[in-house]
Amino acid sequence: MIYIVTAMYAEAHALINRFQLKKDISHTRFQVFLNREADICLFISGTGLVPAAAAVSSICTEYGAGQGDFLLNMRKFCQEILDIRQQAKDQQVNGLYQEILAYLEEYYDDSSISLGEMAERFGMSASYLSRFFRKYSGKNFLEYVTEKRIDRACWLLKNTDLKVKTIVEQVGYLDVASFTKKFRTICGVSPAKYREQVRQESKEENL
Repeated sequence: MIYIVTAMYAEAHALINRFQLKKDISHTRFQVFLNREADICLFISGTGLVPAAAAVSSICTEYGAGQGDFLLNMRKFCQEILDIRQQAKDQQVNGLYQEILAYLEEYYDDSSISLGEMAERFGMSASYLSRFFRKYSGKNFLEYVTEKRIDRACWLLKNTDLKVKTIVEQVGYLDVASFTKKFRTICGVSPAKYREQVRQESKEENL
């Protein structure tokens, strides 16, 4: 079906030939049938052909095929078409998710970043983006951004002599107090104590 919808008739022909369906793909009733995903699902499940029955019956007659063999081949063909369509959907979803992750990787340290701003950028509602992001990342938007910021802050505390206030600004927080509270919740110690501990551990490892 994805081939019919996107006018990839050569590919559609190849699939049809695999299942011994030799009729010209431009057959109007055939295209109508294939473009009705709900009808295809009913057809595959064997629960009924309505409202596609007229199209199938007409094509059966023109093929000169036995209805039993024809229906079996059609079910196989339609299942493959649906599989192709699902693969295309999966690729599209994964592409969108990777775009969102790439954007967050670049801008997580921007204090103005928000779910609403991200939703507008990617052309969806904030509620949809929130559900989408949680489904594919396993975390909500704020949790993910917070984790990125704290991870970066930990690296800076360990590897630089920057003041905590400067680090706070670099990772996207607006004030030291809120950052320190969040840092203590996640890491169990204050930023200053964390720096002291990791540097002490580093010295001991180098002895």
